[in-house]
Amino acid sequence: MRLTSRKLLSVMALSLSIGTASTFFAPHRAVAQQQPGTNTGVITAVTEPSKRSQMNFPAMGIIKEVKVKEGEVVKKGAPLMLQDTDVEQAELDRLKEEGESTARLDFAKADFDQKKAVYERKAKGDAGVFSANEIEEAKLDMVQRDKQIDVVTLDHKGDQIKAQQQQLKVNKMQLFAEFDGAIEAIKAWEGELATPEKDKPVIIVVKNDPAYVVIRELTTRQVARLSLGQSLEVKYPEEDKWQPAKIIYIAPVADATSDTQVVKLELPNPQNRATGLPVQVKLPQQLVSDGGADKTTASR
Repeated sequence: MRLTSRKLLSVMALSLSIGTASTFFAPHRAVAQQQPGTNTGVITAVTEPSKRSQMNFPAMGIIKEVKVKEGEVVKKGAPLMLQDTDVEQAELDRLKEEGESTARLDFAKADFDQKKAVYERKAKGDAGVFSANEIEEAKLDMVQRDKQIDVVTLDHKGDQIKAQQQQLKVNKMQLFAEFDGAIEAIKAWEGELATPEKDKPVIIVVKNDPAYVVIRELTTRQVARLSLGQSLEVKYPEEDKWQPAKIIYIAPVADATSDTQVVKLELPNPQNRATGLPVQVKLPQQLVSDGGADKTTASR
């Protein structure tokens, strides 16, 4: 009887311990089970510039002047950087002078007029004063001087074309902004050698208005429900107001490994806010109910 009472007490104590433990851990299990099932239909994306130009000079040369600063906002056509053009400018001045000068052409025309006068005088002279050969030679001399005018005229046009080509060369020793944007980085400064190597740009200009919103987390099934020109609501995490952004790109090739497909939105950015920032994108209801949003939310 005493042994039975001890067993009974042991069983009661064990039951009490199990009940207490169950009561302690149950709320924690409930919280853990709620989180994976949470689905707000909002995913995170990243902004990027709508244009990014890595600029170089077409020919090697020493940089003479950098006209902008990193981070500066620039307008299309604004001068950015200049190579040393002293030698090229001197050659341009020489070619311009030759192209604008008519001295050779004037001389050729005067020479022709003189030969023409000689021929006419001999051809109209009294019979027997000039032989037929002398008259023929004077005529040929006049014709030669006439053709010489054509040659000099061609040379003169050639000089003008050379001056234009040299002007283009000098122009290409200056870099100008190709669009309204901002200076992301300056890679070379005054006194440094600039080369035309594509992988070594001297300056990088970006266009942040509009900005692109890049979504990489959507499944191919979700993307199939989207279309170009469709608007999605976007906002920065610290802001309350949502604004529309239009779909302008759907990747023609999906990632088979992750079963995802890239989508880009165009987001107006008149304040020229920096890109590379996270933004929140509100998915349409049909994408949320697809079940794919659960997967993207849980992956984060």
